[in-house]
Amino acid sequence: MCSQSEICRLIEKSLSGEEYKLTYKCGSSLDKDSLGKLELNFDCIILDDELDLELREMVKAKFCHLPIVCLPSLNLSVKTNNGVKYISEPFRLSELAVVLKEIFRA
Repeated sequence: MCSQSEICRLIEKSLSGEEYKLTYKCGSSLDKDSLGKLELNFDCIILDDELDLELREMVKAKFCHLPIVCLPSLNLSVKTNNGVKYISEPFRLSELAVVLKEIFRA
């Protein structure tokens, strides 16, 4: 879930060689109503830090049973908090790939 479709496409392109099936929601298509209609047919959520804070918190609460990765996280001293993994600034696609491999290897 990203604030800009460019970020989603970049992530999709960088992970295309991996065995991940990506589905994404971007920009104006993300709101409380669309979140309520999301089906639970995925294994991990990647959240863009530029999404509305209230919406991010709603996603974390609704999908608390799933691994959640937040990117990037400015000035964050912890890498994991309540099961949510945070990717540090500056955002690097290689770091995201490592985190996803850790999630799906477990």
